[in-house]
Amino acid sequence: MGWQWIDDIPVGRTVIVGSGPCSGKYVVYGHKWQPTKGGPIPSWMSGVDAVLQTCTGATGMGFSLLRRIE
Repeated sequence: MGWQWIDDIPVGRTVIVGSGPCSGKYVVYGHKWQPTKGGPIPSWMSGVDAVLQTCTGATGMGFSLLRRIE
């Protein structure tokens, strides 16, 4: 749970990824949660520019959805 904050970054907040293949500037536009860990990539991820994910307790994963702005 060390990254528990990452799934509820406020909508409208700018996130900068400083290096790697996804480097760039993004804005948070929404959040999702699923009651399981692992498994196939959810269909709602199609069309999302980037996703920040963390575990949410013993079960479940939370997500902040990002749209690239630069």
